[in-house]
Amino acid sequence: MPADIAWSDGPSKFRVYGLRRTIGAVRKAGVAAQDLRRLMRSIGGLVAGAARPLAPIRSGKLAASIRPGAAATKATVRAGAAQLPYAGPIHYGWPARHIRPNPFLIDALAGKRGQAINLLEQELDNLLKQTNLK
Repeated sequence: MPADIAWSDGPSKFRVYGLRRTIGAVRKAGVAAQDLRRLMRSIGGLVAGAARPLAPIRSGKLAASIRPGAAATKATVRAGAAQLPYAGPIHYGWPARHIRPNPFLIDALAGKRGQAINLLEQELDNLLKQTNLK
């Protein structure tokens, strides 16, 4: 995870400075890792919820396998499992098998990026207030 994150969404440009340092300071101030995990899981849940309807549906198993994962420092979204080894080829494509990519997870992230950043900002602000860092 880079220390600074920058991206643009059309005419808008965003930059997050020192997210790693902010999370480190919040942890050092006594915020439990479970609180940070809960925050990251809620961000992952936001994206996972947007990805389920975008996933291709034959049996519905792929969409049902989309779930948030979280650590204290990052939010993740996973799809597939050992019983669903086709999740990667469907998402990223497999030219040798003539499978075109269907980046439903990336599309979901793109659609929810603004909400995810707002949620991150609000919840980090709450955690900073709880630890008297703000």
